[in-house]
Amino acid sequence: MTFSLSVLLPSQEALLQRMQHMACYSQQLVVALGEEGAGKSTLLTALVSEQEEYNSALVVCPMHADAAEIRRKILIQLLSEPLFDDEEPLGNTLGRFASALSQPIHILIDDAHLLPLELWAECLLLSQQKCAGRPIAITFACEPAKARALYAELGSAQRGLMAPIDIEPLPLGEREALYYTLISRSDDVPYVPRDIIKTQLEQQAGRPGEVIALLELALAPKTDVAVSRKGLWRVLAVAAVTLLVTAGLWGVISGHPGKINPTSNPSTTQTASTDARAYAESEGRHQASGLLSPFGEWRLKPYFANRKQALDAALQAEQEAMTAALEQEQADLALLAEARALAEVETADTLRSASVSPAAAITKSDAPVSQVSTKTDMSAATQHGGVGAKPVGAKAADVRTNSDKTRDPKTKGVQVTTQGVAADTKPAANTTKAAAIAVATNIQLPKQGYTLQIATVGKRESADVILKRLAKEPNLYLVLYRDKLVILQGNYSSHAEADSQADSLPQRYGGGKPWVRAWKDLGTYQPIEAVSGGEISN
Repeated sequence: MTFSLSVLLPSQEALLQRMQHMACYSQQLVVALGEEGAGKSTLLTALVSEQEEYNSALVVCPMHADAAEIRRKILIQLLSEPLFDDEEPLGNTLGRFASALSQPIHILIDDAHLLPLELWAECLLLSQQKCAGRPIAITFACEPAKARALYAELGSAQRGLMAPIDIEPLPLGEREALYYTLISRSDDVPYVPRDIIKTQLEQQAGRPGEVIALLELALAPKTDVAVSRKGLWRVLAVAAVTLLVTAGLWGVISGHPGKINPTSNPSTTQTASTDARAYAESEGRHQASGLLSPFGEWRLKPYFANRKQALDAALQAEQEAMTAALEQEQADLALLAEARALAEVETADTLRSASVSPAAAITKSDAPVSQVSTKTDMSAATQHGGVGAKPVGAKAADVRTNSDKTRDPKTKGVQVTTQGVAADTKPAANTTKAAAIAVATNIQLPKQGYTLQIATVGKRESADVILKRLAKEPNLYLVLYRDKLVILQGNYSSHAEADSQADSLPQRYGGGKPWVRAWKDLGTYQPIEAVSGGEISN
């Protein structure tokens, strides 16, 4: 409920006359100081009404308002010219339009404690200007804390431009007069003893707002507490009834025997029921029996069917993986055995006996044998000299070919002695292989270009498996680096060519991309010199 004071109290009337006199004759910024409810807005409204000869502008400053917004509100009330710049200070704008104004100006701003400091400074300077032969009057209504803090920051010269006026508290007689005046204007006349009203007014600080609050309390007593309690009881009653109804329905549903749809497939229903029961038992729960049982079985049937299907698929995939791993292991073992048979790796004793005296094992040789040996040696020498570093796969093929030729007992003119060794063809094969290994000692790795490092292994058997898979590739090398065997492939003139070959090898044979190496970085790598029991020895 809002009450308007059309008639001022005597103390307010005296303060209004004082403010009116200062607005007419003083070149100062008048600031009315009072707390909330002290009647500041009432005084400013009455001051605007009393000064009819002035061109007045009354502005209530909102919170978080910028200076341009306040200037715009002031200039719209003062100027009939719609063209102005609200970013320009008030002094410049009013000075430009002063010749067109015929009445003195009075600017009143309520809640000036929310005003930006920029406008406080502009209004201090504006109070020194004149319009229509009179000083521009400026009146602020502000809370005391803000105005006093700003007043303390001003210098002595600026303090003379501000005239603060405190709004005094109302005397007790004026409070009672205000209370009964307002209650006579209201429609309701509450019965409150005068002594109680006087006691309440004496306890107040003397602001008109407190008197209005006391009158509102007398006209509209606090009955909302009883209403809120009644509403609370209603809410509690509704909640209790809801709980009782829910409990009753749950009891009826749980006690109902429930039926299974007879039109459903018996086998499907039985399977779903079995899976649901097994799941409930594994989780330590009881299977629900009642009206919701058929619904639960129907809802859980797809879940258990999908779970069983996923489990079967996982088991089948695991079995297939185990079978594939076993087949791969058997294939690797077979490939390793075949590589061993192809390489025909001899023992260290056999190689030693063949390297000591190759001529001691053969005492008689006619012309055909000499021709065969000569052709074999020339062929090996020619191939070695032409290629430089003979591939390992070609060397193994030459060894096997020479062994087959020497091992054939029907070769024309061949006579084998038995000096400390059985009279068969194996010493001849050892002799030929020893000669081939002796040729390998002269292998020189290229110094320029690039090659591909295929793999690094520890045993000759593993190297033979890889070499057999790469038998179709040209320029295969088996070299020794520290205690490891390194398989190299190719002799490429540029890094781009080697990288292209490295990209194509995984597509043909699988596995990762080989390492492109420069021959100049492989100076410490040595070609294989001798093979003994599958291990590398220098």
